[in-house]
Amino acid sequence: MKLRLDKNSARYTTVGLELVISILVGGYLGQKGDERFGTGPWLLLFGFVCGLYAGFRAIFRAGEHMRREWKSGEGGDAP
Repeated sequence: MKLRLDKNSARYTTVGLELVISILVGGYLGQKGDERFGTGPWLLLFGFVCGLYAGFRAIFRAGEHMRREWKSGEGGDAP
């Protein structure tokens, strides 16, 4: 089986990493906010949810971009 790489393959392979990093950064900033303001776990939870949202938003944007490429005929075979 031949592996076909196009110009955007790096973008699509990093989407999972972007999800994990978004969640970790949101959680970290929330934890630091909790330490500074003494708000308990609330800013940590808020940061986690914001990171989760940002990560899934990146996944959906990449999927939409991939769909547009396939629809225009630039991305090869659609699944």
